[in-house]
Amino acid sequence: MEELDFEQCLITPQRTVGTEADIAVVVIADLGERLRQLFAVFPIRLLSTLLLGADGAIGLLFANWAVNFFFLFPDNFVRAFVGGIIAAAAPYAVYRLAQERYGLDASLANLTPKRLLVLVFAYSVASPLLHHIWFALRGDTGHLVKDFCVMFIGDLSGSLIIVYALKGLLALTPRAKSTHGRAD
Repeated sequence: MEELDFEQCLITPQRTVGTEADIAVVVIADLGERLRQLFAVFPIRLLSTLLLGADGAIGLLFANWAVNFFFLFPDNFVRAFVGGIIAAAAPYAVYRLAQERYGLDASLANLTPKRLLVLVFAYSVASPLLHHIWFALRGDTGHLVKDFCVMFIGDLSGSLIIVYALKGLLALTPRAKSTHGRAD
C-alpha cells in the first residue's frame, strides 16, 4: 500500500487525514480550495478519554497503531508509531487538563455544557498542534499554518456536530422518575 500524502488526504474526499486512524469521514460541501471534509472521529477520542481516562487513551493508542501500521502507513514505521502516540496523547492531555483545572471527577457529574465546549475547543487545538509540531520537526513546513487551520476546523466542526447530536439523542430519551421522598 502506498504511503498517503498529507496534502493529498486533505483534498481528496475518499481518503482520511494522513496521520492517524480517522476512518469515519463525513464529506461536506466544498467550502474552499482545501476544506472539503469533516472528520467525525475526533470527538470520539475526546469522549473516550473523558469516560475512560487513561484506559481510554491506551485503547486509542493501540487502535491507532493497528490502523496506522496495517492500513495507512505499513511502510513507514516512524510515521505510524508517532501518529498513534499523538492521536492518543492529545485527548488525554485535554482530559488531564480538565482534571486539574475543573476538578473533573470520573462520573463527569461536574462537566457542565460550558466546560464541555471548552474541552472541545481545547482538543480541537491540541490535536493539530501536536501533529504540526511533529511535521515541523520532520521538516514538513510547506503549508504548516494552512494545514493546521484545516485540521482545527475539521476537529472543531466534527466535535460540535457529534456532541450536539448526542445531546439531542439524550433529550429524546425518557427520563427515569425520581423515587426520592416516597416509598410506594
